[in-house]
Amino acid sequence: MDPAGGGKTIPYGGTHIQELVQWLSGSFGVMNHGPSNANLDLDPNDNNKVRFYATTDEYRQMLEFIHKLYDEGLIEQSIFSIEWGQFLANASENLYASMIFYDPIELFGDEIGSQYNSVAALEGPQGHQSYNKLSSSVWDPANLVLTSENKNPEATVRWMDHFYSDEGAKLYYMGVEGETFEEKDGKAVYMDHILNPEGDMTFEQAIAKQLTWLGSISGIIKADFFQGGESAPQSMEAAEKIEPFVPDEIWPRFTFTADENKFLQSKGQDIAKYVEEMRDKFISGDADLSTWDEYVETIEKQGLDELMEIYQTAYDRYKES
Repeated sequence: MDPAGGGKTIPYGGTHIQELVQWLSGSFGVMNHGPSNANLDLDPNDNNKVRFYATTDEYRQMLEFIHKLYDEGLIEQSIFSIEWGQFLANASENLYASMIFYDPIELFGDEIGSQYNSVAALEGPQGHQSYNKLSSSVWDPANLVLTSENKNPEATVRWMDHFYSDEGAKLYYMGVEGETFEEKDGKAVYMDHILNPEGDMTFEQAIAKQLTWLGSISGIIKADFFQGGESAPQSMEAAEKIEPFVPDEIWPRFTFTADENKFLQSKGQDIAKYVEEMRDKFISGDADLSTWDEYVETIEKQGLDELMEIYQTAYDRYKES
């Protein structure tokens, strides 16, 4: 298949290699409870123990496979450095045969976007077949902080809890009826001054003048009210295909004490940055996978045992909550 013609088609394109790594994680048996806690999942041999999967054999096998794709030119060769604008320009020229992205019709228009079809989870070499690239429905549990100066903490919690209800979600994502949205055939729809703003203003800019959810999502994202590309028809169709392959439990981001956060912001960050740096090098070929043992030893020396103690404690707290 060569939609661009003349052999110019790039089999896979994207803005970040992480999208492909996370999408394939379920085919190799890693990241088995979602991506919210970096490099962490549940030990398949012990349901009470967390695992640092970025040093496992399964993770290495996945990097070997992706490196093979990259080495054979099946992945955008500039994927480690490509700018957002260049990616959009390439996609608009029909250069990509596949991508992991938001609804293509919403982004590239019907002529280009309607050519794409969604796929379900792929079965990996060891029989793993799940879709693990799925964040918790509670986007970020750290968006609300109650300080000692708050004189009405109970009322504040009730206010935040409201945005997890249908009524609160409609207010958060759609605004006020008659001002930002109206009911049509039983569904909340943005009013014309948002859908078709005057002048050079974009749809997103019109929303941002009225609502706060762009770039600052709180509560639960509900398809009935959230108007991003994720709720577009193609996206909903894709979600139906992957639903049978989604793990039973997707973890939210764990919460940590002040002392735990000090370690996570220092040595924890060093480990995360090193894992990401070496992931890219292993895939691109800048580092040979024959040095895998050195990679693992480096992570261990950076404080992996202490990191896992913190994560285990956080996971235990999560289970008890």
